[in-house]
Amino acid sequence: MNDIEEKQIQTEREVRRLKSDFLDKFFITKEQTLWEALQEIKVGDTESLTQLHMTLRAIQSLKQEVQNALDSGKMSRANNS
Repeated sequence: MNDIEEKQIQTEREVRRLKSDFLDKFFITKEQTLWEALQEIKVGDTESLTQLHMTLRAIQSLKQEVQNALDSGKMSRANNS
């Protein structure tokens, strides 16, 4: 293994650690907060329910984009730039 490959592997490990340390906790906290908010919505409050649903979809979409970037190596390549 050459220096470039070793650096690339190290960078990928750092990106995965960052995701694990920060982003996973962020998503868990946000999803928990939204779940708690859902339990507080009164029956018939469609505006709050719609807003909560849109927020949850946005969080899930962001989570998927981060995972796709991680899986494709885009985050590692961006870190090397």
